[in-house]
Amino acid sequence: VEGSIYTGSSRKNGFQETRFSTYDINLDLEHALATPRAKEPNETGIAELRAAIARKTAAGQPAFAERVEFHRRFSIAFACLVFAALGIPLGVRPSRAVHSWGFSVSLGLIFVYYALLTLGQNLGERGTVHPGAAVWLPNVLLSIPALFLFRRIGRGPTGRRSAVVERWVATVRARIRNGCRPSNRSRG
Repeated sequence: VEGSIYTGSSRKNGFQETRFSTYDINLDLEHALATPRAKEPNETGIAELRAAIARKTAAGQPAFAERVEFHRRFSIAFACLVFAALGIPLGVRPSRAVHSWGFSVSLGLIFVYYALLTLGQNLGERGTVHPGAAVWLPNVLLSIPALFLFRRIGRGPTGRRSAVVERWVATVRARIRNGCRPSNRSRG
């Protein structure tokens, strides 16, 4: 005996045992493979997503899953910049602390990002939150501490900004005050 199958039974003994040396299963692959299956939004390209959104919108149907997938593709691509913006200030820290601290923080940030992304996707696909806002929210929320940490390392260990950062901040403020017009310096 090379195998056996136990099947539950409503009789008093409770099960039935079938022993076998060879077990053949017949599958109707022609029928299974011939049935066309609609592609899921994550299996399509950008052009197909846009077409599906347009088609569903024209038919008056909600296209939440397609919109979420469309925005998710760009959101995840942008996330590498957010993680870099978080990683630079964390990597610049002096290594007086335990070396595994940076690795632990990195894992924690990735977990938080994907938890927020999953929550956003679920809310966006249900139509509870706008699909674009739902999947871009993790990037926005993680950009806030990134900006805070950049500002903090720009001040240096003394708590004051370095001369390079001071000049850069002064240049940005001047351009904002002048309406982002280019400076009047000659370009020669």
